[in-house]
Amino acid sequence: MASPKSRSTVRTQLAALLRTELTVTNTLVAEVYDHLPVTFDRKSPVVTVWTGGSNPEQFGLGTEQYRTMVRVEVAVWVADEDPEDLSWTRSDVEDRLDEIYQKIMKVIAENRKEPSNYWEYIEFAGPSEIIRATISGMPYWGEFIPIEARVQDGT
Repeated sequence: MASPKSRSTVRTQLAALLRTELTVTNTLVAEVYDHLPVTFDRKSPVVTVWTGGSNPEQFGLGTEQYRTMVRVEVAVWVADEDPEDLSWTRSDVEDRLDEIYQKIMKVIAENRKEPSNYWEYIEFAGPSEIIRATISGMPYWGEFIPIEARVQDGT
């Protein structure tokens, strides 16, 4: 019996694609994590990618038994304005969130059908949401971006 592809594979592959686009091709973020760390060590901006759940569907017999929608949560974290450093303003925070979001859209569009067969397709799973949070004593703005990838075993 074939087993479904690992959610970990989808998460780590998406993080690798984002890491290339956001830290190598463009130096927009300090770090892309393929998990949700306890702290960002005061880095900013950072991107986190973690598994948000899955929905398997049994559809056949033999070597291809499962089709699964894997939900991956991508979050962009940008340090809030610093009242002691007037060179980084709230406008800068929003501009950086917008710029990183555009690059994430590019990665999803260019990898909708992943040639290495990590997924059948990947897409946005709904609107993003922006929050404010304090992480290890540091204020951040976070944008949560829900992504879904469809994987199939035996392919």
